[in-house]
Amino acid sequence: MSMVCNTLACFAIADAFDHSEINEVPQYQKEFPMTTTLYQRLGGADGIARLVDDIIATHLANPLVKTRFEKITDMAHIKKLSCEFLTTGSGGPQTYTGQGMLAAHKGMNISEQEFLVVVDDIFVALNKNGIDEDSKKDVLAILYSLKDQIIRV
Repeated sequence: MSMVCNTLACFAIADAFDHSEINEVPQYQKEFPMTTTLYQRLGGADGIARLVDDIIATHLANPLVKTRFEKITDMAHIKKLSCEFLTTGSGGPQTYTGQGMLAAHKGMNISEQEFLVVVDDIFVALNKNGIDEDSKKDVLAILYSLKDQIIRV
């Protein structure tokens, strides 16, 4: 008898459930068709250039990491490589010409805290530029996938 009651209770709950939420298309798919790359969602070349400018400015204003960025003597080169990196990593047409992440960060002894602060700064720039939530999640996944090539290497 209790099995029948449990089954009937499940059916009653299922009938009361709003099924439209299950089949609803996520907001980012409404805004961007499935063929839209992260590169396009970040605004293409112009959007990525704005992001890089905002990311670097945020790093330079952040007391936890600014000394690392103040030491850079050729900021234009770093911005160029950062644009290439973001373009290539997000499915854009440009090729990244810089070092791999491990080689670029080897010997810098970047801490977990510094890595997280840099990620936070990137999100400040993404928010400033009105990047949608799903694209921000994609960026976070990319950043997180690189952490072992950046932290304490």
